[in-house]
Amino acid sequence: MSSSSPDGPEDDPLLGTAQVAARLNIGESTWRSYRSRQQAPEPDDPGDLGESRFRRRPRWRASTIDAFRPGPLRPGRRTDLAKARAAAREEVAAELEVPAAPPAPTMTRWLERTHAAVFEAAELLVDHREELLAVAARPEALAEAIDAAGMHLSGRPSRALASAVAYALGLLPAEVLARLPEYSDARVALEGARELREQFNRIRG
Repeated sequence: MSSSSPDGPEDDPLLGTAQVAARLNIGESTWRSYRSRQQAPEPDDPGDLGESRFRRRPRWRASTIDAFRPGPLRPGRRTDLAKARAAAREEVAAELEVPAAPPAPTMTRWLERTHAAVFEAAELLVDHREELLAVAARPEALAEAIDAAGMHLSGRPSRALASAVAYALGLLPAEVLARLPEYSDARVALEGARELREQFNRIRG
């Protein structure tokens, strides 16, 4: 008989994002992209969605991941607002365009210093994508920005990631976040991340 633990039976443990990516032999950012495009299975343990900043992340049973057959990443779900989506994509692409030249030294230092906070904000955006789209004034543009953040999630500081997060936060002003439940994990954390967007825009010039 297999012994069990808080993470489930030894032969079918619960896996976090890094373990899932390793088991599928893909990058963590690729797994998050599957999630942001709703191509991944629902987590067996959705995690702690309380107001603590140290919340547990979603986890999946090993058997759930073994049964998952990743296909090619599809674009985000389309709606009947094709023209609005196209315009939003053009606007976001222009906003998120990264110059060919390397970042200025000041930007490089800022990216290194704030990477953990930017990364956490990006994870929150990806994890709460549907919840945020439901209250956003411009859901098509926000979907593109969140998907861009999901594509650039990695362990290294990235101007592209910071730009995507800053743009998404700009589409989530206080009056939009106020539409979320009072103790929403996303509401509390993203309100605290607003200073990141202001800093990024100041340094970007």
